[in-house]
Amino acid sequence: YEKAVGLSPNDYRFWVALGKAREQAGDSAGGEQALRRAVALAPSYANPRWHLGNLLLRTGRYEEAFAELRTASEADPDNLRSQMFNLVWEVNSTDFESLIKGVGSKSDSRAQFALYLLGQNRIDEGIRVWNSLNADEKKGNKPTGDLILSFLITHLRFHDALNLWNDLVPDASHRVEEGKITDGGFESQIPYTPDFAFAWQVKSVGQMEIGIDPEISHSGSRSLRLVFQVRSQLDAIQAAQIVPVAKDTDYELECYVKTNKLSSGGPPIIQIVDLNSGAVLASSDPTSGDTDWTRIGLSFKASDKTEAIAIRISRAACEDAKICPIFGTIWYDDFSLKRRN
Repeated sequence: YEKAVGLSPNDYRFWVALGKAREQAGDSAGGEQALRRAVALAPSYANPRWHLGNLLLRTGRYEEAFAELRTASEADPDNLRSQMFNLVWEVNSTDFESLIKGVGSKSDSRAQFALYLLGQNRIDEGIRVWNSLNADEKKGNKPTGDLILSFLITHLRFHDALNLWNDLVPDASHRVEEGKITDGGFESQIPYTPDFAFAWQVKSVGQMEIGIDPEISHSGSRSLRLVFQVRSQLDAIQAAQIVPVAKDTDYELECYVKTNKLSSGGPPIIQIVDLNSGAVLASSDPTSGDTDWTRIGLSFKASDKTEAIAIRISRAACEDAKICPIFGTIWYDDFSLKRRN
């Protein structure tokens, strides 16, 4: 390699090879000198900085090392950023401030490092890294924030998910509050899709249609309508909302329901499910036949471990689980949730 750099002194690749060879031979100082020459020849390339950073890391010069490793990972984030995070974690896993310093101040790097920490089961540290971003930086890293949000919900960290959701929403009308149902009267234009984690999640399936009825309502101008033409079996009604709640607190759910020619051995019911334990905290009586708007009230208590409930439209159990037809229409409106003293 000495001969190669003599013949091609401006080719950074030979200087990288020489630097690696010198270090392997026990000459760290000579290796560093060669790698710094490679960086000088190709300052915007990831490869020479990556090797220089690793050499500095092995000699215990962490601050200099991570400066080079960060620059390298920014030049080639797809291949090197996760490796850089691994090195930062390996060296500084017990020192949060050093973790932050190692990753650097760029907001996209910090956001992705927050996601990385969640994967290391360091959820609290990951949230702290995310919260080191300012409001504009959080919104500017929404794709990564969405992945963090999904992780937090999957791992039942609903209070943290609520805070992160509010970090990412485009305006105040999309904010979610603890103990408050989102769009309980079905009057807003929020789409009922997985992108809106704390809004209603509804989906028509098979011979059941779920959607907004713009003509029939208990109050306002709209309600949620479910139309059933199920001749054999309907495994589940896909209509629910996640609501973060305060721990160890009594609540009362109120809503209104109306039916038309609704007939089934397993009519619709409303269930309140503790999402942390999976327990059903309350269930309404089945509703069928022809009824005008009728109030439903359900009381329940969130345990000291409950962070969120699901308000779920479900079905009462059928005597014959294999064949349980359901026909007719049911409307829901004016869902609200209040603390009980």
